[in-house]
Amino acid sequence: MNTWFSPWIAGLLLLAGTAQAAPPTVPDPAALDAVLHGFVEDGHYPFLYARLEDRDGGLIYEHSVVNQSRWFLSLNTHYMQALLQ
Repeated sequence: MNTWFSPWIAGLLLLAGTAQAAPPTVPDPAALDAVLHGFVEDGHYPFLYARLEDRDGGLIYEHSVVNQSRWFLSLNTHYMQALLQ
């Protein structure tokens, strides 16, 4: 067996192991936005905030949605109840 073959393979494996992986991304942010909007528009939540980070804390995705009419009604109801007491 050739003696040069083993170090050559070891060098390739070392280089392959240190290659940087592609940064994580959200494949279709619009689809994720639509899911968040759906939960809010259907009345499940008055607002939603989503934030995805990589292992180092770097921002990958961030989105928030607020149901304005539901949020206003909720605040207005609490305000009116406080006034009536």
